[in-house]
Amino acid sequence: MDFPVVRNISELENRSEFIVKVKTIQDDSQFILNGIPLGQRKQVEILKSYKGKLKTGEKIMIIERTFLF
Repeated sequence: MDFPVVRNISELENRSEFIVKVKTIQDDSQFILNGIPLGQRKQVEILKSYKGKLKTGEKIMIIERTFLF
């Protein structure tokens, strides 16, 4: 899978559905798909939402991408 690399903060803001400040609640495990590690799965709590409809105090699951070279 290829992901576009943004060139500046404005491009990042335009491409992002959500921009939030979070804290990790639980570090679950490696997220593996078809035997390939794609990242670390974490449960996080939203501390502040700058863009998008996520609300302060909401808990969501995210995957921190693993970059393989």
